[in-house]
Amino acid sequence: MKTAAAPPALAPAAIVRLAVAEQADGGQDALTRARTFAEPLLVGHRLDTGEDALAHADGVAGILQAIGAAPAMQAAAYLVYAGDWLQRPEEVVAKAFGPSYAS
Repeated sequence: MKTAAAPPALAPAAIVRLAVAEQADGGQDALTRARTFAEPLLVGHRLDTGEDALAHADGVAGILQAIGAAPAMQAAAYLVYAGDWLQRPEEVVAKAFGPSYAS
């Protein structure tokens, strides 16, 4: 009987690469920098739901923390919402935080 070949290995998703890359310092610095970066972009803006954008980003980061997500993942939540108010979000975030966060 012939056995099936194993499927080719897939590259890890960007979010997985991000979490691994930030393990050295625990990602705490990135979380602090991401919130500081996002705050002036989000303050005073409302999402389509009517919710304050910064409060929503804080809530998402809090949920991620509560379920044990790494600080790097929490930082990414702030950057995702901040990207809505940037002209070239991937370029700006890559310059400020590196390509892993930009993707």
